[in-house]
Amino acid sequence: MILNKISRYIKDQKQKGANIKVPKILEDLENFSFAAPTTIENRKSVIVEGKILETKEVKINTVNSGFSYFLDGIERKRLLFNLNFIPVTYGYVAAVIMKRTDKKMQSIGLEDFSEKLYLPYKEDKNAPDNYFDIEDFINLGIIPYNIGIKDEETGVYPQFPKEFEQKAHSDIQETRGKIERGLAVQWMNKGYDDGWL
Repeated sequence: MILNKISRYIKDQKQKGANIKVPKILEDLENFSFAAPTTIENRKSVIVEGKILETKEVKINTVNSGFSYFLDGIERKRLLFNLNFIPVTYGYVAAVIMKRTDKKMQSIGLEDFSEKLYLPYKEDKNAPDNYFDIEDFINLGIIPYNIGIKDEETGVYPQFPKEFEQKAHSDIQETRGKIERGLAVQWMNKGYDDGWL
């Protein structure tokens, strides 16, 4: 997992006296994990939000729906650290198709995920000096996603933290869309004909 590998990088940088800042919540990356998604069982009552949090009874119709398969995805992103004011972001995306049978959800084996480390690294001699050296990460077994690509129109490299954050966020959303579309295509190709997706 990327997070375990990156904790070594952070420790090395701190020992070298680098200008590295880790958010307090992530100071111990070895214990860092994303909370597992919680599931909500089919109930006769649901929690709703209003002025106060309360439970309301709802009617469950017994009308049969054609929907039997459900596609859902998640995306998580976290700022792991800043080195010389450059943010390094971790992105995790996952999706699954589940089948509902007798009011219970079960896996049909269609699932996918992606995790990436987002940072600007030097791809050519003109890249800014403060960009990362990719070799530092390859040595850790990580191939990061480069968010330091020169703009084709202006010829300018991104430099501001917000630019890096936006590029990471855009790719995380795009990756989630690709994974979800890919699962939908797999579902169609497998010929499930006992319900709708």
